[in-house]
Order: sequence, then C-alpha cells, then structure tokens
Amino acid sequence: MKVGFLVNDLQLSGGVGVVVQHVHQLRSRHGFDARLVLVREQDDPHWAHHTLEGIPVESLATAREQPWDIAIGTWWETAFSLFELDAARHAMFVQSLEDRFYGADEAERVTAGLVLDLPVAFITEARWIRDTLAELRPDARCHLVRNGMDKEVFAGPAEIVPRLREPLRVLVEGNPSSWFKHVGAAVEAAGTMAEPRHLTVVSGERAAFAHAGIDRLVGPVSQRE
Repeated sequence: MKVGFLVNDLQLSGGVGVVVQHVHQLRSRHGFDARLVLVREQDDPHWAHHTLEGIPVESLATAREQPWDIAIGTWWETAFSLFELDAARHAMFVQSLEDRFYGADEAERVTAGLVLDLPVAFITEARWIRDTLAELRPDARCHLVRNGMDKEVFAGPAEIVPRLREPLRVLVEGNPSSWFKHVGAAVEAAGTMAEPRHLTVVSGERAAFAHAGIDRLVGPVSQRE
C-alpha cells in the first residue's frame, strides 16, 4: 500500500508532528510504503526529528510521476495539490476545522472551509470533528483514527508522590502571536488565582512575555525536550 501525505513544510509544529508520527507508524508497524510529499519549495531546513529518519520525502514534481494507492492532504492549502497525484483514492486528514484560524474579514477563512466540500474521504483524530463532518457531509466517509500516546515521551511514573501542601502547578504552552490560542488570556487567568500556584510558560517567543506572576519561562525547546 503506497500512501502519500501532502504537507506544506516539515517545520516544528504540533500538526506536522502528528503527520510524521502517522507516517512513521504506518511504515514501521504496518509495512506500508508511506511517504511525505512537500507541495512547496523549502527555504528552511527540515525539522530534525528522529522519526523523520528513514521516511522518504518527495517533491510534488516527483510525486506527480508516481502512482499512489492513497493521497492524503493534511492542511487546507495542500488540497490545491491533492488531485495532482495519480491516486486510486484521495482523502483529507482534518486535525481541526481550519477556517477558525482566520478572522471573519480574511479570505482564507472561506477557502479553508470550502475544503470540506471536496469529493474525498475524511480522516480525523477527534470525535467532535468526526461528528461535525457527519452533519456537514453525510455523503462522505469519515474515519476516526486516534493519534495515541507516545510512551517514549509520556512515560508514566513508577510511583506518584502526593504533593498536597505544594502550590498547584500550572503549565501554559504556546506562542502568543497565534491569536486563536489565547495564550495571553491563559496566563492572565492563572495570575488571578486566589490559591497558591506555580506558573510555567513554555514558548518560543520569550520576548513577548512581560506578564508579572510567571514563575518560570522556558523555550524554545525541541519536541523531545
């Protein structure tokens, strides 16, 4: 089974990390010939993630010359290239309703929403997205495929020691320049807590945080960190 996942780039982000993991698992655990297809020319080097090792990365030009069993778009912009691949089946991997990432006055909001009208099957990792797609597109097939948990990263401790008398530890992660993540509002909300708390913020945009009450500021960090 030859599967191509179309991506804009291979820079560090949560969405790209999920796609890379799915490709890695399809190759290592299921024996699929799963590959990444870059739909754009790249100016920056790829994100140096260990699971990228051994995964073929094709340009759109080379991908057009090959037959595929399944071609999967992974972000609304990749839909422009999806049908350029000679594939028996086409699908979109929907990790969010992507029109919500744009303001009401931005044209991209409309274009991102139109992707859900494409004649493709849908794959999603979230029940609420599956249920929403079932209402919007009752004619389309939609598959729920959970991301799972990477036990190498999120390993359970052998023993949990209660810390009943210590402050509540609050973690806020994200870049404040992504307005839809409301990172600033989360930091402010933690700052209004009446009970003792220890606030850690993880962000690559350290200079943007001038908030009083942040106990620890970390970042940027690698995915493994």
